[in-house]
Amino acid sequence: MLELWLRRLIHEQFEQIYSSDILNAKNAAGDFVLKKELREHIEKHLHDRPGRYKRPVDAALLDDLITIICKPDTYTNCFATALAVAFPLGNEEAQNFLNRLLVPRNHLSHANPISIRQAEQVICYSNDIVYALRDFYAMIGKADAYNAPIILRMWDSFGHSEHAQAANAALPHKFDYSDDPASYLRPGDTQTIEIEVDPSFSDEGFIVKWAANYVDHQPGERLVKFVLPIEDRHVGYQMPIVIKIISHQDWHRHQVWDDFWQVIYRVLPPV
Repeated sequence: MLELWLRRLIHEQFEQIYSSDILNAKNAAGDFVLKKELREHIEKHLHDRPGRYKRPVDAALLDDLITIICKPDTYTNCFATALAVAFPLGNEEAQNFLNRLLVPRNHLSHANPISIRQAEQVICYSNDIVYALRDFYAMIGKADAYNAPIILRMWDSFGHSEHAQAANAALPHKFDYSDDPASYLRPGDTQTIEIEVDPSFSDEGFIVKWAANYVDHQPGERLVKFVLPIEDRHVGYQMPIVIKIISHQDWHRHQVWDDFWQVIYRVLPPV
């Protein structure tokens, strides 16, 4: 959630002050805002996963985001006002607190344990920043008019891990693994998908609906883990699994649902 908000902040502030493309953003003197090493690091992620990232900033990892935000001149020009509530002492304070999140973030991304103290830091520091940004966007009249839950991350039993590409899901997210031989399925296999929903929304405030081959499973239940035994009826070049988030409000971001992700696999015939 924190990374999602920081990417939104960087993209929108750079677009306003420098350029919508952070890799080509230049200051008034004509120099690149981001150092060459950082630009090359982000470009490598874009090259390694073509088509995955909607914007260059989406390929930036947490340490990249910290480097961009805490650079003294860009912090002053772009981020000081937005982060003033969380870091009243400026960019050095921001860097100190953000850097404390790097170790637990890296451990969690590799499914390694973290300490209780690290978990407390992740929760407290992340929420301090997110709520400061929400206040900032409300102050400048850009609070989300469609304040409803979204999926932040999805991962499956093949090891795929995908993140939301924008702070608000304007369009369905689609991830197609049907041409990846390492992700092929057969009847008798079991496929598992898990999701993380924006934790700032109450667990009781929404439901998750899953469908495989457009057939609903566990309708009306709030399940963030889906286990699908693969059967003959799933065989096909493309077997979509659809995830919908539906809040308990009387309105929805997309009329009948608030977020929609589609994950596609190929199911081979039984041996």
